[in-house]
Amino acid sequence: MQISLARQVALVTGGSSGIGAASARALAAA
Repeated sequence: MQISLARQVALVTGGSSGIGAASARALAAA
């Protein structure tokens, strides 16, 4: 669960960078 939380945080903080988009697609794929 903490990993998902960390990914959500990265998604919010890195959303502008593009890492958030990659994480979102990884989560969607998973």
